[in-house]
Amino acid sequence: MIFPMTLIILLMLMQVGIAFSWRIHVHTVAQEGMMICRMRERQGVSRQEAKAAADAYMSEKTSGRPGASASFSWSEDGSFFSDSLTLTAQGSCGGLLPVSFQTVVHDDEIDPVIFRDRVDLITELLNRVKEKK
Repeated sequence: MIFPMTLIILLMLMQVGIAFSWRIHVHTVAQEGMMICRMRERQGVSRQEAKAAADAYMSEKTSGRPGASASFSWSEDGSFFSDSLTLTAQGSCGGLLPVSFQTVVHDDEIDPVIFRDRVDLITELLNRVKEKK
């Protein structure tokens, strides 16, 4: 009697850990998508093309995981003083305890140091690929 109950509790704890891990992964991918969008805009690409590049990256990073899904949507708040961009990520993870979540990334929440380091890394990698061709 105790063994099955212990096993069920253990499986539920594992499922919660898997769902939490998926939520963190989706939030990180959303942050990276925002960085890609802003980086492409700084390179002179239109916002629509920048969002399309970020969407392609995010869908590649979140596809292929059985029982888990993620979707992303953009919203803009353009005013005279600011041009704010928001990315909303919704996800779910199935199993014994199905979990749904939503996370929001604003463009002004991205740490400039991390952004600069990642953009420099991405730019360096792109330059290496161009040099090899």
